[in-house]
Amino acid sequence: MRESAAVFLAFAALGVFTCAPGVTTGDAGELAAASAVLGVAHAPGYPLFALAARAFGLLLPWAAWTYRMNLFSALLGAAGLSLLGASLRRWGFSRAARLGAVAVLGLSPAWREASSVTEVFALHAFLACLLLWLASCERVLDDGPAAALGLVFGLALGNHQTMLLVLPGLLLAGKARPRAVVCAAWGTLAGLTVYAFLPIRAAASPPLDWGHAVTPEAFWRVLTRKDYGSFSLTTEGAAA
Repeated sequence: MRESAAVFLAFAALGVFTCAPGVTTGDAGELAAASAVLGVAHAPGYPLFALAARAFGLLLPWAAWTYRMNLFSALLGAAGLSLLGASLRRWGFSRAARLGAVAVLGLSPAWREASSVTEVFALHAFLACLLLWLASCERVLDDGPAAALGLVFGLALGNHQTMLLVLPGLLLAGKARPRAVVCAAWGTLAGLTVYAFLPIRAAASPPLDWGHAVTPEAFWRVLTRKDYGSFSLTTEGAAA
């Protein structure tokens, strides 16, 4: 516990020191706006980010909203590294090995950038580390922990759909107990209900409302990123 707390505090301090003071490039402005007004960002809408960032921002009634969102990323990055270290400890790695792994990842350029700006990637990394931490539990194949694992997985898909890439590993972990897979599947469905945010907020006509997902067709278009070509990261890959 003390080791995990030390990792979090060390990287949280680094994150606070290095995070951007305001809006940056890329999607930072849009995502900050989405969290501020509970709007729908570009496809697939990023509902979990909007809700979680909004909650965090309201807990800190000081500083510019964009700085609060950058700070949100900084603390998520630190929390993710703390969970990673705890997971490696559960799996029997030595202190030197787990702290070395945490340091290499936490000081890498990609991790530092994600932990200093407003983007969905810090939350994405945190949720991936949370999944590792849950998977490292001794009783992960029991009904409750398996459902919790599925719930986090479903919520993670509400932040960034590339979390699907961890699904083979989760299925492999649960193959010895089909009941655990069923519980995890129900948990995943519960987590995916976060996408109800899209039509609910679109119906309220917020200032930011990509796709206006108030009909099943519009909702599906946003969810599947049709304007991006679904499997493309930019509109350059969009279907005609």
